[in-house]
Amino acid sequence: LAAGQVAVDELTQLDAACQARYSPGDPESAEKFLASNREFHLLIARRSGNARLAAMLEQLMMESERLLHIGLALRDRTEEISHEHHCLIDALVAGDSVEAARIAAEQVADSFRMVRDAILSSDPVDTLSIRLDGLA
Repeated sequence: LAAGQVAVDELTQLDAACQARYSPGDPESAEKFLASNREFHLLIARRSGNARLAAMLEQLMMESERLLHIGLALRDRTEEISHEHHCLIDALVAGDSVEAARIAAEQVADSFRMVRDAILSSDPVDTLSIRLDGLA
């Protein structure tokens, strides 16, 4: 829905978000990375013009961040995610909504696999250093 709708100044913001990095095992850097990732996707969702979609995505991303911390704590995917984000930007600039949707769906699947693999291949999750500010 946002294909062809993202302005040049927003592309600069998106590109800056693509540069975000984290260090596995460093909860603070993961938290900053996830915030940058969330803003990247929310900016795109907002450009779709569908406020309900943007609100639903924001809620979903907030709820899934705790799980994403697990995956990020055990594996560095910054290069992969940066590449995925740049591909998504290219599709948006080209106005290719089909490709943008495909890339977004692939990113969701990759995130799921990252978390699943981290849980299945790690020591007990309760030994990980995961920062959960404001959450019990």
